Amino acid sequence: MAMIDDQIKKIKLKVLEEQRHYLSKRLDPNRYNIFLKTKGILDIFSIQKINAKVTDPEKVDLLIDEMVSHIEGRHGEPPLDLLVEAIYSEGMQNHIARVLLKAFLRECAEEGIGLQYGDSAFQEDPSPPLLDSIDTRQRASSGPSSAPVQAQNS
Repeated sequence: MAMIDDQIKKIKLKVLEEQRHYLSKRLDPNRYNIFLKTKGILDIFSIQKINAKVTDPEKVDLLIDEMVSHIEGRHGEPPLDLLVEAIYSEGMQNHIARVLLKAFLRECAEEGIGLQYGDSAFQEDPSPPLLDSIDTRQRASSGPSSAPVQAQNS
């Protein structure tokens, strides 16, 4: 199980990096500074560096750099989880969180790791309808399956 958890952490970092261009076009970086500061990802100096950038794409790029440089926040949560949580807590750009979650689930499926709602890959996904609409595969440790496993609500 630890091997799968390590794979999931790597996938989350990969998704954050691969979605950098998308995020730089759509994410409003100013909305999430305080939330990410409380989670130990940003400090006052990194917020000042981000705010010193002129354009939002530059700010988002630096925000992602700061998040990746702090592989895990104060509470041990991966940066992708924290960004998704920050987006949902703000409630204004939920479509971005859904794109990130879909990219994460797609990468997991490509790696042979299927997830069901309630799995620990995202501790508390506040968007069960998203996961209900995505077919997930059996967990790698359970063996292959020809039929998708439907996501379950807790």
